[in-house]
Amino acid sequence: MRLTARGRAVVWGLALALATGVGGAAVSAQADGPRGATEVQRVVVAPGQTLWGLAAEVATPGEDVRDVVLRLMELNELPAGGLQAGQTVVVPVG
Repeated sequence: MRLTARGRAVVWGLALALATGVGGAAVSAQADGPRGATEVQRVVVAPGQTLWGLAAEVATPGEDVRDVVLRLMELNELPAGGLQAGQTVVVPVG
């Protein structure tokens, strides 16, 4: 099978377009690598202590307590916001 000059130009153009598309996708791809480790401390829940109160204690100045509550739930793999006295939870340090 023989290609004309026009056919070769079309094949090269398609190959270039394909290579550009694949190269562009590779450049824009970003790996979702591991996050930096969070330093934590263990806290034993006191009677009457709530997740909100615990979050308010460890929140940094200006930090939204709601965000801290969600982070505590994620760190401790809590399905809900309830805590029980004597339960050990981890909280971020600092």
